[in-house]
Amino acid sequence: PARMPLCSGSASATRAFIGLGSNVGNRVGHLRSALQQLRQRPGMEVVATSRLYESSPMHIAEQPDYLNAVCELRTQLAPAELLKALKILEESSGRDLREAQQRRFGPRPLDLDILLYGDSSLDMVLPDGRELTIPHPRMHQRAFVLRPLSDLDPELVPEAADPQGELY
Repeated sequence: PARMPLCSGSASATRAFIGLGSNVGNRVGHLRSALQQLRQRPGMEVVATSRLYESSPMHIAEQPDYLNAVCELRTQLAPAELLKALKILEESSGRDLREAQQRRFGPRPLDLDILLYGDSSLDMVLPDGRELTIPHPRMHQRAFVLRPLSDLDPELVPEAADPQGELY
């Protein structure tokens, strides 16, 4: 894996794609608020946003359906800084990140994931112990990520990621 700086050192912007999801409370409101906050954050610009898609929860069926989207950013933040900014937004929406680490795949007001960061591939452990893997390690298995990503850039969704033709 390529080495990436933990902190940004240059002013050049990198194209990144962020997966957004919500299945608790005002799902549309949580996603809109997250996009608004991303737009206001220094060092990043929201370039485009996909349509919203509704999906069934994975792994734990006894929870509400999700609304999902993907947004394209131009960011000056390094991957670790971007992840930190996304986790702050999740917490501000009411998500308890300590509980989320103990109970993966559970309901959440807001879930934000870095799907792609430029052409980078990285797998690193951050100082707080969290892992950051780019591209997102399971994105090609998830129609709720691939459909909205395809809205923004169909070339990023290889046909091999959709062997049963479920996306189109």
